[in-house]
Amino acid sequence: MVCRHAFGDVPHPVPESAALVEDIVRNQIRHLVVQTTDVTNLRGGRFMNIEDVIFLLRHNKDKLKRVVRYLTYRDMRQKAQKQMGAEEDDSAEMDAAKSQLVSCSKKRKMCFDFLSSPDNPSGTEQFHN
Repeated sequence: MVCRHAFGDVPHPVPESAALVEDIVRNQIRHLVVQTTDVTNLRGGRFMNIEDVIFLLRHNKDKLKRVVRYLTYRDMRQKAQKQMGAEEDDSAEMDAAKSQLVSCSKKRKMCFDFLSSPDNPSGTEQFHN
């Protein structure tokens, strides 16, 4: 396996710098979760969902693009896992997997629909890379 390193990355980073990066990422995620909880409460929802996260990131195109790319890859990975498992499973479990896959695709479509709403006139063309 070939590892590529850029921007000063090394195979074995200094523990202090790794801890610093980990702390920064943890704080950013914590902040995003708190903000998402606030948005969920404002809309009167009981649970956070992907639309709340997308709403928060709507002005930061780079982060939004990463979230959409992650959702796409996650759906592709789940689809591949379902196909691999479908060869071994019986038909009842295959039907359950298909319904779950359809719901994942619906969630992703809902995200793209949200991004192409009138409030976001730039559309989703930039997120299909």
